[in-house]
Amino acid sequence: NHHEDQNVILNNMTEAHMTGLVSATTFPEENRSTLDYLKDKGYKFVLISNFDYAPTAFELLDRYDLRNYFEKIYISIEVGWRKPSKKIFQKALDDLKLKITEAIHIGDNYSADIIGATEVGIDTVWLNRKQEALKDQNTNPDYTIYNLPELNRIF
Repeated sequence: NHHEDQNVILNNMTEAHMTGLVSATTFPEENRSTLDYLKDKGYKFVLISNFDYAPTAFELLDRYDLRNYFEKIYISIEVGWRKPSKKIFQKALDDLKLKITEAIHIGDNYSADIIGATEVGIDTVWLNRKQEALKDQNTNPDYTIYNLPELNRIF
C-alpha cells in the first residue's frame, strides 16, 4: 500500500530528525542542582511541552535521568493542546488539584509560556536565555531570569 509506505518513510524521517535533535541537546549539571534545590524545598514539578513527537521528549528526559523529577508530564501531541492554549495549563491544575495561586510556570518561550500561563492567571518566570525584548508590553512575566540557577534567588 503506497499510503503505508509514505507513513513508514515519514516515521523514519521523523525518528532520524529527532535522533539528531537528541544528540544536539545538553543538560548542564547546574540545572540539576537547581531542580534538586527546589525539590528539597518542597516544590513539585510538572512538565508541559509543545513537543510534536512524544518518544523523543521521553528519550531526552531519560537521557538526563529527569523523568522522575516530574509529578506529571504533558506532551502537546498526546493531550491535544499546545501552549499557549489555556486548556493545557488548566488540565495540569485540575489533575494536580492546584489553585492558580499555588502554581508558577517557568518557560523559555515568551509567546507559548508567558502569554499562555498569564492568560490562565498563573504567575510566570521567563527563562530569557537569549535576552530577548518583550514581544507584548501588556504581558510581563512576574520574574525574568537568564539561566535556570537564578531560580535559587527567587525561591
